[in-house]
Amino acid sequence: MPGPSPNLPARVIDHEIRALMAETRRGGPWTPGTTTLVKATLAEVTLDLREAVIPAHEICIDVEVLLASVVITIPPNWAVIAELDMFIGSYEEDDEARLEAAEHVLRIVGRLRIGSIEVRRRLSGEGWLGAKKRRWKLRHSAKKALPAVDR
Repeated sequence: MPGPSPNLPARVIDHEIRALMAETRRGGPWTPGTTTLVKATLAEVTLDLREAVIPAHEICIDVEVLLASVVITIPPNWAVIAELDMFIGSYEEDDEARLEAAEHVLRIVGRLRIGSIEVRRRLSGEGWLGAKKRRWKLRHSAKKALPAVDR
């Protein structure tokens, strides 16, 4: 298996979440490490970072997913960098208007084997439908702000 990405500095894993044939959830006010290892095998791991106490501007989630799914929920004003080695897997991220200066950066690195990783952008307490309506309003207001083109 290949090692870490050559562009990344050496990281020390300071928090671990392991799930083997189980479901694991982290949410509310919790503190992830600057580098959190998530090992999921035949499992589902749900991480909600909206109310988490974030230790640095950039945090890293190092994933090892085998026949499992990982769902990460973040606030809309975060940037995401994904560097994944995937084999029969899927990575999905909610589209959101990109901000010039992101409040935090979430870096997702690791290996994904026959599984999925999903990154959801939600405000605190917001569900799927609320997020969809909020994104629609943002796109609609952005279209109104564009100058009219004469044809």
